[in-house]
Amino acid sequence: MIPVIWIDDEIDLLKPYLIYLQQKNYKVTGFSNAEEAYLFLKSNPVQVVLLDEMMPGKNGLQVLEELKLNYPKIKVVMVTKSEDEALLKRAIKHDMDDYLVKPINPTQVLVCLKKLLESDELKQKAKQETLLSLIQELQHFSEEVMDFSLMIQILPRFAKGNLLAVECENLALVETWQSLIQAIDHQF
Repeated sequence: MIPVIWIDDEIDLLKPYLIYLQQKNYKVTGFSNAEEAYLFLKSNPVQVVLLDEMMPGKNGLQVLEELKLNYPKIKVVMVTKSEDEALLKRAIKHDMDDYLVKPINPTQVLVCLKKLLESDELKQKAKQETLLSLIQELQHFSEEVMDFSLMIQILPRFAKGNLLAVECENLALVETWQSLIQAIDHQF
């Protein structure tokens, strides 16, 4: 199940949403305030935080700023009754990942979660496919004697592959890339 937390001072009213999302493969843990959520986050990694904007104590914008500072990889969805453009701009400034305006229904929340999480997976898959394609394209160069003009031709592919390797989560693919680069470098 995909770990998600929902911070809302009226979390008890959202139980049907939590149950619905759990049926859709999301392990949603609800909190009525940010302090409880922070304690949970110290020992429980999550991928998404659904965050109410208007809460007693710290408001949603303050919590958003703290979350992005301390957990920059977590996606944060602001859930609010307000359609105020200034609020939206401030939330975007603090790197909010998405925005839902109440009243919401469970399907809206599900679509929002899928969009956030699956887009990352699709981007990662595309990066891996591109890196694999570069590996296949450059493999024949590892057995050739490199001259300066040939190296100049393939240098842009090196740069692109190195950038992709930094962001690639497939360690075997990254190791293959690094071995290939070493073999080509040795030929040069």
